[in-house]
Amino acid sequence: MLTGEAMWRLLRAVDEPGNPEIPHDYDHDATRCRFLALAARLDTDFGCRTDRDLWVQDAALHARLDIPEAATRGGEKIYVAVSNFASLAIAGPCNPDAYDSEERDVYFEAEDRRLVETALADLGYRLVDEPKIWEPYDGINTALRPEITWGGRFFDYL
Repeated sequence: MLTGEAMWRLLRAVDEPGNPEIPHDYDHDATRCRFLALAARLDTDFGCRTDRDLWVQDAALHARLDIPEAATRGGEKIYVAVSNFASLAIAGPCNPDAYDSEERDVYFEAEDRRLVETALADLGYRLVDEPKIWEPYDGINTALRPEITWGGRFFDYL
């Protein structure tokens, strides 16, 4: 998982001017194919059918999936969201921005977390430290400021 300065350097590096929803080199078919591979992998790893939100529009978020609480060891629903930008991903219990780092570490059971993080890494996603990205956005797309956060910039509707 990318944390600290390495995470902030990456987020700032992929924050490009122009269309805030997609990067200049965006390939929808490849991004969708990889997301579906992730969903299939997590279906297998958790022995369930993940709930998938594939019909995202007007967003830097590409898609999201939820692993039902009944399939997790920790008894909490787990979400995984992937961005249209730079193979970025966030994951955690419940919903984005639901827990701070300490709470996430309590509610995101270790084996559940390992399975999610391994699947993301194996498919080339770059997992960022979700609780930390809800800082106010101060990037180059001035039209997005001041009401958006870095998490919103890459993982939400714009």
